[in-house]
Amino acid sequence: MTMQEQILECRRQDAQSLRAMIANLWLRMTAAHNPSLDAMEAARLDCERQDAAKIRGWLRRIVDAVVSLFTHRKGAAHA
Repeated sequence: MTMQEQILECRRQDAQSLRAMIANLWLRMTAAHNPSLDAMEAARLDCERQDAAKIRGWLRRIVDAVVSLFTHRKGAAHA
């Protein structure tokens, strides 16, 4: 397996893991709106929803930083 194939495989696995995490978070977030849950479960799910919001914020900042890094490099290469 070439280096490029290994990188692509790692990216595929990372994307698959991220999709699974997002699906799990979505299930937990939508379950929090279920009126049949007891108060403790609803509170736990609310905490997880808040954690998910923090993670989304971190991911957004990471993506913004990576995009600006590549945009800066691309601009420097053309200068």
